[in-house]
Amino acid sequence: MRKKRKEVLIVREMLNSAEEVVVDGVLAGGLLGLSLAVIIGAVLFVFIWDILQAVGYWNIFTKAGEAGWKALIPFYSTYVRYKLTWNVKMFWISALLIIANSFIPESENLVFSLVRMVLSVGSLVITVKAFHKLSLSFGHGAGFTVGLFFLEPVFALILGFGQSQYEGNADE
Repeated sequence: MRKKRKEVLIVREMLNSAEEVVVDGVLAGGLLGLSLAVIIGAVLFVFIWDILQAVGYWNIFTKAGEAGWKALIPFYSTYVRYKLTWNVKMFWISALLIIANSFIPESENLVFSLVRMVLSVGSLVITVKAFHKLSLSFGHGAGFTVGLFFLEPVFALILGFGQSQYEGNADE
């Protein structure tokens, strides 16, 4: 009788272990599926964001007398935008700030951290100013600049497909 009871306990223990393995496997599979869904969703969001931005800038460039295809080349489209609305020197300064920032190592060293922060803030200021120049080039103001900063593809589509006309570079 004791031997049988011991065997039953062993079988129950094995079943409990098997249930834990199955539950752990299901949870791991669910988390993996959720992670995959989030990654696919993020990639799809970025893809749609970039497509909308390219379409908007294609029409903006066309309104400004540039070839629309220039909006399809990421680095070059930004260069063209600076050329149309501000100054290409500022484009190169912004690019150098971003590149320099990428070469400074991330560390707990205060000097490196401060330099990275200054470069980042400088790049941010130039970007906001460039958006403002774009707004001014189409007859809009600071509110439109805020929209371009936070929702660039949407506001690029508004500029590209809306009634706004290119008024030229405000600095010239």
